[in-house]
Amino acid sequence: MMNLKQVTEKLSTIRPNNVMVCEWTGLSMQAAVFSKTGKKLQVQATANSDSIDPAVAFSQILSSLRTQGWQGKNVIVLTPSVMSAMVELPVSPKKPKPINQMHELVRWEVEPLLMQHQLQWTLGQLMESHGMLTAEQVFEINQAQKLQKQEGNKAERGNKRFGEMALELGYVSREQAQSLFVVQDWLRGEDDDVQCGWSGQGEVDDAPGVWNWLTTATHQSVINKWQELCDDYKLQLAGLMPLTGNSVALIDHADKHLVVLETTEFITT
Repeated sequence: MMNLKQVTEKLSTIRPNNVMVCEWTGLSMQAAVFSKTGKKLQVQATANSDSIDPAVAFSQILSSLRTQGWQGKNVIVLTPSVMSAMVELPVSPKKPKPINQMHELVRWEVEPLLMQHQLQWTLGQLMESHGMLTAEQVFEINQAQKLQKQEGNKAERGNKRFGEMALELGYVSREQAQSLFVVQDWLRGEDDDVQCGWSGQGEVDDAPGVWNWLTTATHQSVINKWQELCDDYKLQLAGLMPLTGNSVALIDHADKHLVVLETTEFITT
């Protein structure tokens, strides 16, 4: 299996009119195929799916794009499973370390950030985002869980998990809970290798000899899931990118510092 750096490096060899860009938000999936005329990119075809299961949504989108005439092979996926972050390294972009050393330097910085990033995909947060629970119901169940831990009454309540309590209270069905377990599985990587991508930025103003590096990170298991899904349809995973952080490329060069705010439909707590 490829790592994130190898996947990302392939982007420069792909023609824009051969690429399907697929955005999965954790709530829905949409995709677009672009054609290039001169320096302008035009939308050639679009598709979307509201299926909770990303594998099902991908199949539906691909079928729609094929119907519209797209016969390409390359796929770029934007997913919240990939995290982006700016880190500081004592390495100049003009004189980067060998890839293996750079990977270790970046991984050391981003691994704890990735762990924190993935903590947000709790079952309660997913149920609220998908409209299955209200914020008040999530709070109620969280408080009940805290209470049972304080009381330590394991014989009676057994330290039940969030999903079990939501089922007992009649807030969700078993089918709804199972569907979100699938979503959670695609959002959270396993405790395996962390793969990274990186791009050198400017020197840190108040720290001579230290440079900013724009990094991306995800677990190898996340890459494997999307790679295997593309393989099922004889497609090539050409890029795996964070859902947020890409709008910076749309900003014209500016000498002044800028604050960029991005929003997505995924509600985080």
